[in-house]
Amino acid sequence: MNRYAHNDLDPNAQMTQEDYEAARPYAVVIEWDERDGIFVATVPDIRGCRTHGTTRAEAAANAEEAIAAILATFADSGVQYPEPHFTALGDVIYARAAVRSA
Repeated sequence: MNRYAHNDLDPNAQMTQEDYEAARPYAVVIEWDERDGIFVATVPDIRGCRTHGTTRAEAAANAEEAIAAILATFADSGVQYPEPHFTALGDVIYARAAVRSA
């Protein structure tokens, strides 16, 4: 069943654990906006995915919610969503993570 009615976000829809799992690989850039006094969170791999918060933690949580909602909307619409490519992590960090998970 489609979580969204008439292409508008259904305010009663709840994100699932799978929605949040799909959002996990996407990088989030958080920057301080001096003019507005907020932290702005941008997702480089998803055009137009931007949110904010009064703290870094709030901006990060809002970004996770935004990514999950966008990916769920894409999935419900049958649209292929962009693969995550942006990362600030180097190959060394990935290699260490692979060793730890083995």
